[in-house]
Amino acid sequence: MTDKLKLQFRLVTGEPAEAEVRTDDVEFPVGECLQARRVWLEDDTELRQHRVLPGPRRSVGYDRLDNEIIAGRLLYEVSGWGGYPPEVTCLYGDEATSADPYALFEPYQGEQLSQVGTHLFTEEQEAFEVSLLTGLCWLAAAGIAHRALSPDTVRWDSQRRRMQITDFSRSTVFGAPREAIAGSPHWIAREARPGSFGGVVSERDDIWAAGRLIFFVRSQGETLAGRGQLAETGLSELLDGVFGPPEGRPTARELLVDRMRQPDPVPPGAGSHAGLKQGRRRFWEARQSKHPGAVIPAEAAEDAYPPPGPGPAGPAPGQRPAGPAPGPDGDPATQVDGLSRKTRERGFRWRRGGG
Repeated sequence: MTDKLKLQFRLVTGEPAEAEVRTDDVEFPVGECLQARRVWLEDDTELRQHRVLPGPRRSVGYDRLDNEIIAGRLLYEVSGWGGYPPEVTCLYGDEATSADPYALFEPYQGEQLSQVGTHLFTEEQEAFEVSLLTGLCWLAAAGIAHRALSPDTVRWDSQRRRMQITDFSRSTVFGAPREAIAGSPHWIAREARPGSFGGVVSERDDIWAAGRLIFFVRSQGETLAGRGQLAETGLSELLDGVFGPPEGRPTARELLVDRMRQPDPVPPGAGSHAGLKQGRRRFWEARQSKHPGAVIPAEAAEDAYPPPGPGPAGPAPGQRPAGPAPGPDGDPATQVDGLSRKTRERGFRWRRGGG
């Protein structure tokens, strides 16, 4: 433990704050080009402080930290309609303007899914599916896509039987041009991979990885390589259409409410009030101030979020258009991309053994 450190920052509610904190000597990586350490306020409240890693990629770290901050602010604004969702990490405050910016988060809950996701009981698997889709419903209401869901960025709290989405360093707002995401193709959809990315981000971008997470937990860690595995785990109907092109995927709400017959966690109108539109516009203004060549999309300039309709969009200038979704082609990471979306009656028995 080091000596006390004085921090000046802005609370997520918007008010300026100043606090003396105790800091942990141990720092650990979190997200891309970011590091974290534990800090304690004078009343012993524990927080996580996320900072930019020093080095040649510091400029990338600034962008990654910006992403975490804007996601936290937007989630806080939308949650005023129904209480902050525990399924996503909670921003406490941030200092986003200095040469050494940082964000303060409440402690993460549970353990990484990569550590515990292969041995959840049936009841826990069902709770995980509901919790994951609940978190994604809140992200959709806030108008942001995580873009990097994986067993390393999603946690499971066995005591509370609840999942938590963490690490918003690669998140962005709906309507932003897609950028390539580096990482395993087992968790990154084709439209976001280097060499094939294109179009604009929507609430359907996270659904592909969410489907793979559901299969990962239900199958106790198997790698998804074909349609037959979905049938074997009782997921054919729940995940129907999830691995196709983004414009044809179901939304998180459709999966949770229509297919699983669970209540909608987000109050009506929570994602459309003026504060959220202003927050999204501030995101683009901050981007433009740091990157003068950045162009604010027409949707942002007109405060029209989310962009109307789920239809396909063309690639951003300089980006290759995304190719058509493949059918089974021998690639274990993409073999199920071409699953069709069949006509069905609304709702079905989604528990293990249901049909």
